[in-house]
Amino acid sequence: MTHQAGEIGVAEHPAWFTDEELDGFKDVERVGEDVIEVLCSCKSSRCGHYLGKLRVFRDGRLCVHCQCTPHCDLVDATPRQFVSHARARGGPGQWPSLIWVHDRQEGMKRINKTLLMRYFTMAMMRAEKKHKDKFHKDEFMTCSKCGVERRFKLSNALRCRAYHDATLAEKSWTCSMHPFRKIDCNTKAERATRKLVRGCRNGTCGGCHLCSCTGCHMCRYQDCGCKICIDYTRNS
Repeated sequence: MTHQAGEIGVAEHPAWFTDEELDGFKDVERVGEDVIEVLCSCKSSRCGHYLGKLRVFRDGRLCVHCQCTPHCDLVDATPRQFVSHARARGGPGQWPSLIWVHDRQEGMKRINKTLLMRYFTMAMMRAEKKHKDKFHKDEFMTCSKCGVERRFKLSNALRCRAYHDATLAEKSWTCSMHPFRKIDCNTKAERATRKLVRGCRNGTCGGCHLCSCTGCHMCRYQDCGCKICIDYTRNS
């Protein structure tokens, strides 16, 4: 099992996963002090197994970085979103029994049968559902070198800020500057039909009351000096 520098010892945090507990899994590592990352998979009804990296946070949150293809942009996804992406039989609501991890003794094992669910709480899922109204559709940035549009998924505050900062450097922004994807100007562009899908629950919506935000704490910032943020801060 891999351990990164700066790992806090188990004795200092007795409630967190011990090394002995984690040794029962294949391809598991500590990411910083409060995150465990483990290889996971979900069986698709069409394309075999979708691989991913499941992150377990000390506060109970779970997220998945999909690795179904080298260029998949589904990162920081909820388990429900990962299962939906894989089109697994059973549907997103059954994700605890549809996401699998590699147990050293028993082979593939459902996540709801492992200790990885220990810190998960339904309160986190209720909070996620509560904040779904604050939705931002996917946006695109055009590379100043090759002219290809690259997708930014604005699924959380970190991603919204990354996109906002990219727009401020629009004239010099290039594919290789994308903060969440390892791409360059040689990376294949999205198909035109795929680009119509912006993440809104209305399918190919180009902007509606559900996904068009005119300003909120996720996409406007007090520490930014651009006119949009200054105007929002003054008027809020």
